[in-house]
Amino acid sequence: MKTYSISEIAKKTGVSIRTLRYYDEIGLLQPAKAPSSGHRMYTEEDIVRLYKIMSLKFIGLRLDEIRQYIDQPTYDLSLKETRSFCPHQRCGIRRCLIKRWGQIISVFYVNSIYHSI
Repeated sequence: MKTYSISEIAKKTGVSIRTLRYYDEIGLLQPAKAPSSGHRMYTEEDIVRLYKIMSLKFIGLRLDEIRQYIDQPTYDLSLKETRSFCPHQRCGIRRCLIKRWGQIISVFYVNSIYHSI
């Protein structure tokens, strides 16, 4: 299984190293630690979890609310929880979520091609 360093994840996702460390500290995203050095080692599963966190944060959920949703196998993308947004904001949120999930799928597709060569 391929692992990524914290700096690689920061570059791939646009999330700062400081934020990644904070998510680890509060238990929201806890990557494995290298036995010898203790450095964080992120897997592709961790990347998916990070994109879920980013998506939920984008629609306005607080980190404590995200913690409630993140471990559910699925969460409602009909955005019932975001009734306070006006209709054009909900459409923009849906487009953004679809774009993010498309980015995740592309990363996995490129990685699978790269690893099969």
